[in-house]
This record gives sequence, C-alpha cells and structure tokens, in this order.
Amino acid sequence: MGKHMKSIFALALGVVTLVPVLYFMVFVCVFVMLELRLVSREYDNFTLFALIHVTVVILNFMLIGLYLLHAHRNTHLSEDKRTRWLIAILIANVFAMPIYWYKHMRPAYSERIKATGIDSGVV
Repeated sequence: MGKHMKSIFALALGVVTLVPVLYFMVFVCVFVMLELRLVSREYDNFTLFALIHVTVVILNFMLIGLYLLHAHRNTHLSEDKRTRWLIAILIANVFAMPIYWYKHMRPAYSERIKATGIDSGVV
C-alpha cells in the first residue's frame, strides 16, 4: 500500500471512529428531548432508530477489534503504555479510540515516528 493510500485510510478511519461518539451525543439529546416532551411522539420512529442503533453497535465492535489489534501490534509503544491503551480501549472504547487515533494512527504521527524512530506521546 502506497504512502498516499495509507494517509487516506488513516484519515477515513479517523472519521469513522468519530461516528460512535457523534451517535452517542445524538442518542442522549433525542432521548432527553423525548422524555421532556420537547419533541412530539409522532416523530418517534422506533424501527429506524433500532436499525441505526444496531448498525452503530456493530461498527463500534469492529472498531474495537481494529484498535485493540493495532495497539497490541504497535512496536513504538512501551509495554506499559500498550497495556494502558488496551485497557482504555476495552473500558472506554467510544472515547478512547479517537484519542488513540489522534496520538498513534493519524498520518502526521506516522511521519514523526519514521523521522525520529520514537513515540513521544503520553497515555
């Protein structure tokens, strides 16, 4: 895979990683609006909501597997940092994965590692 394709894949992965976070915020807002009766119940489309919810949950499980695999194989992390990232991804996955992507997977990070050979990121 070429350098350009890796950068495009890394950026696409970053965008996809934000989907569960954005969905969580929308879910909370919609739930609160429905409970406080700020939105009419006639707009309550359970089937559509359930389909979107299941899709985001499946996407999240796939992302968790990908991030766990990447963190486990990341040779630029010390054993201690690797363990902390694995635990963070397992426990706080929706919130930890965007941070892990920013610190260890974005294209600028890859270029810095190639240039210096060390990981200066702190978990």
